[in-house]
Amino acid sequence: MSRVNEPGDGTQPDAGARPDNPWGFVKIRLTSPDGQVETLWAKPVRPSVYRLDNEPFFSYGISSDDLIEAAPDESGYLEFVRVVKASGNRTVRILFDKFPAKSTQGQELIERLRAEGCSYEGAFSKLLAITVPPNVSLDVVVSLLEKSGLRWEYANPTWERLHGSKA
Repeated sequence: MSRVNEPGDGTQPDAGARPDNPWGFVKIRLTSPDGQVETLWAKPVRPSVYRLDNEPFFSYGISSDDLIEAAPDESGYLEFVRVVKASGNRTVRILFDKFPAKSTQGQELIERLRAEGCSYEGAFSKLLAITVPPNVSLDVVVSLLEKSGLRWEYANPTWERLHGSKA
């Protein structure tokens, strides 16, 4: 089953559980070296530490449920600093470029991933970020993805971390 988040606005660093944000979520910005910005939902754990509540679609090296450090930037928005404690979840991403995610083939792949214990989030109806929990074999997930014929990538850990160099 995909995650369903119902966060309030949560755009300000102090946005905790308030009437306008009863879930207590905040937004954390991640900026890539090339300047791309992605915003993820997180929940405050303690000062400057947050638990990620959704999968990154473009960032690398982090996964849902990781504890991260974030600090306000000059505008007051929370900016990712580092992973404080990894959750053990891994992230892979699938680009549905050969058939739609909602097609029979797409739904069969998603159901097989779910049957293995994975969860997912979708973006733009073509991109899925898959959470691979610590108790699920990454090799099994990779095998399913390779058999699908779709383009996919390791996001956490990255291919380079797994294999030691760029191909």
